[in-house]
Amino acid sequence: MFDSLLRQFLPTANVDWVNGQEAVGDSLLGASELLQGLVFTGLIAAFDNIRNYALVLGIGGIAAGILLFFHHKRHLQEMLSSSVAERVKIYESRKYRRRATASAMIASVGCMLAALYWVHDARVFSMFILMILSLLIGILGVALIDLFSVSLQQIATPDDQSRKAMIEEFLRQREESGTGDTQETELERISKHEP
Repeated sequence: MFDSLLRQFLPTANVDWVNGQEAVGDSLLGASELLQGLVFTGLIAAFDNIRNYALVLGIGGIAAGILLFFHHKRHLQEMLSSSVAERVKIYESRKYRRRATASAMIASVGCMLAALYWVHDARVFSMFILMILSLLIGILGVALIDLFSVSLQQIATPDDQSRKAMIEEFLRQREESGTGDTQETELERISKHEP
């Protein structure tokens, strides 16, 4: 029974029993070779059940990457054709490059996932998994840089309408509270000078 299990996990091994000891070929199997064979072959055996899912996920990843790319391209064209400041156009083109890079990386992950459907060698399978993980880490890095850049842009861009609404709300609440302070505050002076 153990003989058939070992043949299942190590299909290339020639297992014989010699005087009650297990022998592979002419020598005993090394622990690292056994572990490597069990891990790689176990991964492939476990993955055989979900190969179809990997193919579907891969096709979905490819489609998502392409659709995101076209969405970002359309957004960039809208921004460039509108009448915004040159500084905003430069910012939008940089944002487009980051997001197009992330979209291409998503499509690449989809290609790698779809290609796993045809992988049968354990070493090739492990290399594909390492490349997929590397691409996912790269996507996460690009997304974090984009998030940081967009948040800095939002902080740096003054929003006069929101600021004016906030000042008006403050003044309304101050009047309702009935503080009766007759001195002109800094907020009131700012609100008088704004257009």
